[in-house]
Amino acid sequence: LADAVALLRRGGVEVTRLTEEVSLPAIPAGSNQAWQTTLPAGTYVVDAAQPRERLVRALFEPQQPIPEEFLAAARERLFNLPGGSVVSARPLRTEAVEEPLSDDDLYRQETPAAELPPKAYAYALDGRRTASLAALAELKRRGYRAVVTTRAGRLGGTELPSGSVVVRGTGPGVDGEALRTDLAQVAGAFGLPVVPVATSRAEAGRSLGSPRNLGVETPKVALLGGDPVHGYSFGWAWYTLAERYRLDLTVLWTRSLAEMPLDDFNVLVIPHLAPRQALADLLGEGGRGRLQRWVQEGGTLVVIGSAVDLARQDLELIDLASFYPEPEKGEDGKPKKIEPKDQVQRITVPGALVRAEIDPESWLAAGFEADEMPALVTSDRVYRVPEGPPDPAKTAPVRYAEENPALAGHLWPENLERLPGSVLVWDQRVARGRVVAFAEDPTFRAFWRGGERLFLNAVVLGPSAP
Repeated sequence: LADAVALLRRGGVEVTRLTEEVSLPAIPAGSNQAWQTTLPAGTYVVDAAQPRERLVRALFEPQQPIPEEFLAAARERLFNLPGGSVVSARPLRTEAVEEPLSDDDLYRQETPAAELPPKAYAYALDGRRTASLAALAELKRRGYRAVVTTRAGRLGGTELPSGSVVVRGTGPGVDGEALRTDLAQVAGAFGLPVVPVATSRAEAGRSLGSPRNLGVETPKVALLGGDPVHGYSFGWAWYTLAERYRLDLTVLWTRSLAEMPLDDFNVLVIPHLAPRQALADLLGEGGRGRLQRWVQEGGTLVVIGSAVDLARQDLELIDLASFYPEPEKGEDGKPKKIEPKDQVQRITVPGALVRAEIDPESWLAAGFEADEMPALVTSDRVYRVPEGPPDPAKTAPVRYAEENPALAGHLWPENLERLPGSVLVWDQRVARGRVVAFAEDPTFRAFWRGGERLFLNAVVLGPSAP
């Protein structure tokens, strides 16, 4: 919320805040009907009657009217602009593009050490704050044991939201003073409050010792970069992990991945690929086999965008099904051509917000209080749950809503037919390891903050998840 308000103000948008409670008709997000709504004091207000009115309406109104003739032209072209890359070092005559600069200082401010409560049985960090996972990773790096709650609960009078990080403050092997010093420093660095927990026994929800809570391993994270990894997707993931949440991160390069030992890592993130097949060819049969074995022996592979098909088709690690007909392999191992009568045209979503439903039983839902979220869709990827009986090792923690999925932006009729019920996030156990697949980029432009928690859950909690 603080980041959103700061971003609006940097863009010249006037923002005010209610000083008293008010009741008035309002249209909630995702609805087209006005309801009498009570807004508490402290609610932020953006008045449309201001100099930046057009920007305000573009940002906040779910739908903008688009002329039919424009849609017809867009459907023919789908914005197929020519472009390419330059390999020459020859200097070019250019002129500067004058644009407002973003204020990165927002993410670089040092916060004073947190005020710790008195000595307690345990200490907790609010699970609703994504930065609690960054603090968790740092505490694990310093050698502390911690658990993450997968359900909201109450222990010793302390309310713990789902996804809360709990660190024991007493007991064998616990240096209480050292913990208090480190916890104050780490929590303060991310502006996180620390609350005391008086007991491990729950009055509501799960006790700390419940096997359904996650006893967390130290995440040792690698991020794949270099051609054919999409540069933007790599940058968004890198910025989110290394800069915004300051996780220890090693960048591995595609050309060395086939021979690179992965034993030092328990998480590998592969961003969107352009094209996917280029990485499969670069790895070769031997490299693909080594990556398969690393997952099977306990590694967590997080794949984004087209890298989902690398995990599906080239590594053959997950059983996620595509909506589109896929070629069968011939006797030579090469895919056969799909007959024209069996082909289905791919229709890309030009950019839309789609309502997605979260399975509260999944460990990936830790930190979410609602059972749905808006998802940003910018591709033609459509995945289905594979046929067959339910398998607890293969789950779809996040799917597009079956009914009324469109929230904002433009969806073609084919998108509205294909997306409902399809898979946005897939989680599959593979022997001792797992694959978490994101059909859309959860860190789009490092701006789409709503998807960050799912991504951080996958990266930080993946090696510890059931």
